[in-house]
Amino acid sequence: MQLIVKPAASTLAVVLLVSAGCGVTTPSPSPEPSRTQSVTASPTTVETTSAAPPPAPSSSARPEVVDLPLEIHQIPAAFAGHVSALISLGHEMVWSGGELAADNNLYRYVPGGDGPEVLFQNPRRDSYLTSIAGSVAGYVFTDDRWVNGEPRGWALWYLAAAGAEPVLLDQSTDDRLPSPTLAMNDRYICWEVVHGTWDDRTNELRVAPVDDPTAAFTLLSIPGNDSYVEFPSLWADELWYGIVDNDWDAGAEYPRIEMIDLRNPTATPEVFGQDQRAFMPAPSRDVVVWKSGGIDGSNALNSGMLTIYRRDSGIIQVLPIPGPTGAANRITYPSVGDRFVAWWDDIRQRFYVYDLAEQQFRRVAEYDWATDELVTRPSVSGDLLAYLHSGLAGGRTLEWAWLPD
Repeated sequence: MQLIVKPAASTLAVVLLVSAGCGVTTPSPSPEPSRTQSVTASPTTVETTSAAPPPAPSSSARPEVVDLPLEIHQIPAAFAGHVSALISLGHEMVWSGGELAADNNLYRYVPGGDGPEVLFQNPRRDSYLTSIAGSVAGYVFTDDRWVNGEPRGWALWYLAAAGAEPVLLDQSTDDRLPSPTLAMNDRYICWEVVHGTWDDRTNELRVAPVDDPTAAFTLLSIPGNDSYVEFPSLWADELWYGIVDNDWDAGAEYPRIEMIDLRNPTATPEVFGQDQRAFMPAPSRDVVVWKSGGIDGSNALNSGMLTIYRRDSGIIQVLPIPGPTGAANRITYPSVGDRFVAWWDDIRQRFYVYDLAEQQFRRVAEYDWATDELVTRPSVSGDLLAYLHSGLAGGRTLEWAWLPD
């Protein structure tokens, strides 16, 4: 099977320097760790190089963005006409979906291989594979069930290899409770989960070794609605996650990031970014990336500023995205590779990445902000960048590229 290859895409449309007016995500409340169980360890960071977006810069004062020429490849629509979830694993890319909107199978593509491969042929037409993670040790995914627009519960599965029988790791205890967020590397599987009932719930952070995935243990257990944990991420033996305290009287949320060394899981977690409203961590060998900022007390899922914690120096860099002032803090769901950082941008016509080696924003593509051509769900691991590209004709393609090392 021959994949479509497009020439390097760096010739860009003129950008309209106006506010994009994008909305923000407002999720339903979910359970979180109570304040009485919040960790009080001091941050290990040393200094912050920038604490907030600069005052409205003129176009000449904005940080420079340098084009990043890439050879762009497309996955055939027969495998990715519809995509629900997408992730780069560095050595391969994995997604859920299929040719038609009703398809929700699990696929992978290994660059240089013959073509996309079905990992899991979903036999249930009423289920959607909404979250996926993986490594060289296999894959985990959530299977959300819906009937006539109503939730019918979820299940969390581990898949050792293509065509293997999925192993059930966890499942819903109340159809109305949300499905987990999850992470996996070559050592561990981790997920945060809400168990119990809608009126009496407990938020848990669970971990299992990949060589015995059904032997999960609970690291955190947080009853009620005063706090919640979300978005676990793994690097070697480190488990990073976001944790939020709720102030229901004020209608406010106060996020931070914590890290547990799984070699000593009972030790007090380290705390990061509590004064920055840090959330959605993405760790790697040299840096940890997260989203920070937002209005004090606002929803923790709202977009924020790209923030990079450098392990060697302890410095935290808060990096406004180049562009109009109102467009500087519009990122969510960061991911980090060997050299580059990617993120979901509220302004989806703007497709930038951040070059850790050059400490510079790089432009993969940018489209007229008044059009419907845009990029969604970018994910990077290692040197492999994957994303969805919606064209002016209304079609959407799954694309990927190798980034320079």
